[in-house]
Amino acid sequence: MKMSINSMLLITTLSVAMWGCAAADTVVGVDPANVKVAAANANAVTIVSDTASQDSSKFDFFRDHSFEIKEEVQDARAEAVTMQNEIDRVTKIAKKYSEYTSMAVTEEEKQIASGLARSVWECELNTLCARAAGISDVKKEKILNDQKNWSILKDEVVSNYISEGKDGKEADKQLASEYLETVTKNRCIILAKAIADSREDEEFEMPERSVYGTFADSQDNADMLSSFLITRKADDGTNVALISIHQMALLEGTFKDKGNGELEFIGNRNNIKGTIKLDGWEGATLEITNSSDEIYNVGLHYTFDLAF
Repeated sequence: MKMSINSMLLITTLSVAMWGCAAADTVVGVDPANVKVAAANANAVTIVSDTASQDSSKFDFFRDHSFEIKEEVQDARAEAVTMQNEIDRVTKIAKKYSEYTSMAVTEEEKQIASGLARSVWECELNTLCARAAGISDVKKEKILNDQKNWSILKDEVVSNYISEGKDGKEADKQLASEYLETVTKNRCIILAKAIADSREDEEFEMPERSVYGTFADSQDNADMLSSFLITRKADDGTNVALISIHQMALLEGTFKDKGNGELEFIGNRNNIKGTIKLDGWEGATLEITNSSDEIYNVGLHYTFDLAF
């Protein structure tokens, strides 16, 4: 499954450099092997107006849009007066490209369209990484380490979020692309907040996080994810939680939202019950309060300190 996820996302996967970001001048677009690129359109004029967004009938799915995406993101950064304003501008650009998805007819068009908004956030992440590396305060080391771990664990997070509990079925490519877009946008928000905090008299308001999300242990930064907590909504509307600690047996169950970031967890085996506490953008914790399980026993308390 991991190889399948990686293959299907190849057309827009970031090139990792140094501590986990693509090179500052790298923009990931559609695979040139799968598109018809017109030389005259290689440096397309940036258009971000509402008119352009609505005129989807003229959108060419088979042209490489990476250059115009890069230019639009660069313009958003240049015109923004604060990090909050920059993220708002990039959000509008991503929304414009996501709207073209509704115009896709063939499977090939749908696959290309599903990666366009993600490419916008990947481009923004490139620029944020470079700026975050220049932060000169005590939080810089943690920011860089978290970014490195995020990059290492990203593909495995997507694989676990999309594939677990799917009865071995191949992951939906569009769903995987949309989820990767979400976690990339979230990472951009986290870095933008860090950059804003390093500046004098600049505030950044973090958006409220849903009870659905993915959290990992940043210490488990080997080649594959070993400790993670995933909360999501199943196809039937059930609130589902998936938990793995140091590659122990996967613990699955359901949860009830108690409010204020507290979830009541009910495992699917051995009378396991527990409490999940979500700390917004900082991470999550799990405490087992009832169990006859030999692995996930009463008193187990674990922290997942990296939010995706």
